Amino acid sequence: MADNGATVTTASVTTDVNGEATTTLTNIKAGASKVTASVNGNKQTVEATFIPDGSTGTIISGALVITTDKAKANGIATNAVKATVTDAQGNRVPNVPVTFVADNGATVTTASVMTDVNGEANTTLTNLTAGVSKVTASVNSNSQSVNTTFVADVDTAIVSQVLLDGTVTDKIADGSSTFTYTATVKDANGNLVPNATVNWSQDKGAAVVLTAQSNTDASGKAVTTLTSTTTSVLQIQVAAAIASATPVNADKKVNFSKPLVQVTGRVLDGTNNATIANAKVDVYVSKNDPSPAYSTTSDGSGNYAISPSQGLYYVKVSASGYIPLEETLDIQSATSLSKDFILSPDLNGKAARIILTWGTSPKDLDSHLYVPTTGGGTINVSYSNKNPSGADANLDVDATGGNGPETITIDSLHAGSYCYLVQRFSSTPTTYTGANVKVYLADGSSKSFSINNATGTADKHYWAVFKIDGTSAQPVVTSVNKTSTTDNPSCN
Repeated sequence: MADNGATVTTASVTTDVNGEATTTLTNIKAGASKVTASVNGNKQTVEATFIPDGSTGTIISGALVITTDKAKANGIATNAVKATVTDAQGNRVPNVPVTFVADNGATVTTASVMTDVNGEANTTLTNLTAGVSKVTASVNSNSQSVNTTFVADVDTAIVSQVLLDGTVTDKIADGSSTFTYTATVKDANGNLVPNATVNWSQDKGAAVVLTAQSNTDASGKAVTTLTSTTTSVLQIQVAAAIASATPVNADKKVNFSKPLVQVTGRVLDGTNNATIANAKVDVYVSKNDPSPAYSTTSDGSGNYAISPSQGLYYVKVSASGYIPLEETLDIQSATSLSKDFILSPDLNGKAARIILTWGTSPKDLDSHLYVPTTGGGTINVSYSNKNPSGADANLDVDATGGNGPETITIDSLHAGSYCYLVQRFSSTPTTYTGANVKVYLADGSSKSFSINNATGTADKHYWAVFKIDGTSAQPVVTSVNKTSTTDNPSCN
């Protein structure tokens, strides 16, 4: 007889001529079986050992398990798996090789492992890629798979980018208008990091309201909202950071402002009134701002359109082959404005250029340049003699329907004092505002004059604007800026 599940092939055997009785045993259970032989009431016992059938070794369903999961995807931390090998009868099989492979970038620490005395093979995995990696264990061409998860390394999390939702950057400062921003958070290996706390900031203090913190979702995205007050605030920069890291600026600055003003017009050549295509119109909140708050480019017909909010701005208009125009744009109370920008072509060896512009009224203002002569007299360059002999200067454009420009170009300067004045040719109105003169010199400098700042009579029949001393190599422009009812050809 035998125990532990063993079956004796022939349970009763007659001894042979040598007094020996032989039998065999089978078993489906690995391990020791005690065999007992009896004769005439006497017994003896020995142990027979059955071993697992390695040739039928397999990993059955559920025999590949995860023992450690959700390690950081940093190439160092490990997940772990265990495979248990059994034979066809369910006995655990030691000393058989089990091979492990994994996908999604995971690296198996030991790819081939011998089962131990318990038929178990253990290995670990690392990864730089967060997410699910399928681990497959194989033995005797049989395999099982299980999914293990690597997570992003929040300890190395940083904000990789901050984006304004949508393309709109201008909204009304009404106390309820909002902008939405989304920050993306990644770890050192580029994995999106969920459940990270993002700190938000903005650079305009109490003038706007910003949600200070938000957490990333499963896609590593954190969202915040910027809300207006009733204060007009321009060029608001929103930024985001993890903990005390350097904040990352959003891709666009935004504005909460007063109602928008539709500003339209043309960009024109001051010497011939030709339209200028592809001129860039940049509108700044202040002259020292590094980037414009609004920007546009004139079309093929020289037309432009831009919609700043109500306010006082600094404008720079530039085009290839032209001297950049810089001036203020006052639309603090406007709802719409039609305005042409007049550019001077590069001087290209000319001594100076003078451009007069004004509004729709008076209809006709006339430029007069009194050029000194060697005999002590002057030559008048104006509408009545646009290119007089010996003046080395000419009237390029004579405007008679309002706005301007009236342009005079000086080819070369004479020794002596030049006088530039403006005559109101229209009989009315006698008092007006908005006339401006810009003088450009060959050295790249320029000066601007406004009748709004002029002194003198209320009746602005004549406006003596400035003098130019052409005696020295470096001409000197001196402001006069005085109105009178009589001609003042010497600018006294």
